[in-house]
Amino acid sequence: MAINQLKALPLGSDFIALRIADEIYVDKTEMVFSLVVKRGKYFLARPRRFGKSVTANMLTAYYSRGCNSEAMFADLEISKNTDFKKHLNQYDVIHLDIQWCMEPAGGAEQVVLQS
Repeated sequence: MAINQLKALPLGSDFIALRIADEIYVDKTEMVFSLVVKRGKYFLARPRRFGKSVTANMLTAYYSRGCNSEAMFADLEISKNTDFKKHLNQYDVIHLDIQWCMEPAGGAEQVVLQS
């Protein structure tokens, strides 16, 4: 593959924008949905810039009635699952992103120092 054919490295955490722009996306759909099917309690902790927000946005795009995201998932592992369309865009989803309020508060470091 020539250098001018390489995909761009993604900036930001918007799953839908990453898929539309055809940027690099590490497909975690099968792993994440296997956790959802098991219905256990999980805490997914990862270092900063490790894809937590992209994963949360991916779950929102999959479940949210406000999205029409079948095409975004068409080439991902989850689309091979027999229950792929069962839950696709079937639910009202409230997605709260803590990053929205961190910036106005001066960032994570500032909030910790004031506590």
